[in-house]
Amino acid sequence: MIEIERRSTHQPPQRPRHAIGPWRPAVARTCIDCGLCVSVCPTDVFFFAPGRRRLAAPRAEACLGPDACGVCVPACPADAITIPPNPNWSSLGNAEWTNAMIASTWEAGAHGALSREDPVAIGESGDGFDQMGLIAPEGVPLLIPDEVDLRVPLHHRGRQVWIEFPVIGGAVEAGAVSAPVTLGRAMAARALGILSVAPARALAGRGARYRENLALPLDDRPDGAALADLARAAAITLRYPAAPDLCGLSDLKQRLGWLQILNPGALLIVEVDATSDAPEVAVGVAHAGAHVVHLRRPPAGAPLAYTINPVHRGLQAEGVRDQVAVIASGGVRTPHDALKAVALGADACAIATAALVALGCIPPRDPGGALAGPPGVIADAPSFAALVDPRWVARTTVNLVLAWAAEWRRALAVMGLPDVRALRGRTDLLAVVGQQPA
Repeated sequence: MIEIERRSTHQPPQRPRHAIGPWRPAVARTCIDCGLCVSVCPTDVFFFAPGRRRLAAPRAEACLGPDACGVCVPACPADAITIPPNPNWSSLGNAEWTNAMIASTWEAGAHGALSREDPVAIGESGDGFDQMGLIAPEGVPLLIPDEVDLRVPLHHRGRQVWIEFPVIGGAVEAGAVSAPVTLGRAMAARALGILSVAPARALAGRGARYRENLALPLDDRPDGAALADLARAAAITLRYPAAPDLCGLSDLKQRLGWLQILNPGALLIVEVDATSDAPEVAVGVAHAGAHVVHLRRPPAGAPLAYTINPVHRGLQAEGVRDQVAVIASGGVRTPHDALKAVALGADACAIATAALVALGCIPPRDPGGALAGPPGVIADAPSFAALVDPRWVARTTVNLVLAWAAEWRRALAVMGLPDVRALRGRTDLLAVVGQQPA
C-alpha cells in the first residue's frame, strides 16, 4: 500500500524548515504591535502567533527584500522595521551549488514549489550545464502543461519498465545517510512510481515492502546485496571500470548472464564513469546485455554534460540506442539541469545530492568537500537517527520531485513537446547561456 499521498504539497512533520534568505527583516523595540505590517506583507513575513498579541519573530526566509517589495517599511507608523542583508546568505554554497539553488531546493522540499526569486537558478561554475540554456523553437504551438507526459521507459530487452518521472533516486556512499533517510527514500520512490538505488539494508524491516522500487547493488562493498535479495530485486546495479577492456567486457557479460538466470525479471543497470572512454564502454556494456547504462560523474571528473551526447551518439551509431536506456547522474541540481541532460541524449537522471539538500543539507564552500547536514540525516549514529522521521524524508523527496515535474511540464509545453521522450537528443533546443531560455 502506498503510504505517501500523491499531492502537490506535503507539510513535513516534526522538522523545522531552514529559515535563511538574502534578507533579515528586523523589528525594533519601538514596535506598537498594530499589525499593519501583517496586513501589507505579501509573503506573510510578519504574523501573530496563535493566542498572542505581540508580533512573532519575522519569517526571514520569505522576505522579498527592499528592492522587490519593502512595503512594510513605510507602512510602519513607529518606523520599527528595517530590512538589512543577511550576512549568512553570501557564505552559503559555492560556484556549482549557489545560494539561490540551495534556497530553491529547500523551498521545493518544504512546499512542493520552486523558489519565487529564482525558480530555475543557474550555477556560477561557467562549465557543464551552467553553459547551457533551453530554447523554444519559433512557430511551435504552446501546449497545456498538465497534458505533458513525463513517463519514461527503461528498456528491458523483451519488455519495457516505465517510471513516472524522468528521474530516479541516486546512490549515496555506504553509511553516508541514516537508516530513516534510506527508508524514506524508498517510500518516496514507491509514491512517485520511480526507482531508487539503495543498499541492501534498505530491505530490512519495513523496507521490504518497497522492494519493487529499489535497485540493489551487486559488488563487494559493505552495502552489497545477498543472493536472496538479488533474486527478488526489481533492479540490480553493478559497476564497470572506465577503461574499455575485452576481458572486463567478457566478465561483465558472464555476470549479466548469471543475473538474468538468477532473476529473469530484474532490470540490469551498469554504472559507467563519465570519462572520455565512456562512449566505447557504453557500447560494450550494451552488447554485454545491460538494460540501462548509468553514466556517473567520477569525483573531480569533467562535467557530466560533456559525456552524455557522445555516449548517445555512440549507441546510435552502433544500432543499440533503442535497446538500452541511459541514465545520467552527477551535477544535476535543478529541473532544467535534468532537461538539459535529456536534450543531450539521456533518458532520465539520478539525483542524490539534490535530494539531500532538500532535507536541509548544505553543500560545502569547497566543491570537493562533504555535505553538512542536520543531525540524523548525514550521521548514522542511532541516537541521531531517531530524530528523523522516514515519513518526513519521503514527503520532502516527493515535494522536490513534484516541484521539478511542474517546471518540466511548463518548459516542455513552451517548447511544444507533448512528452519528455520527444526531447531526447534534441541538442538543437540547447543554446549557450544568454540566449532566450524556455
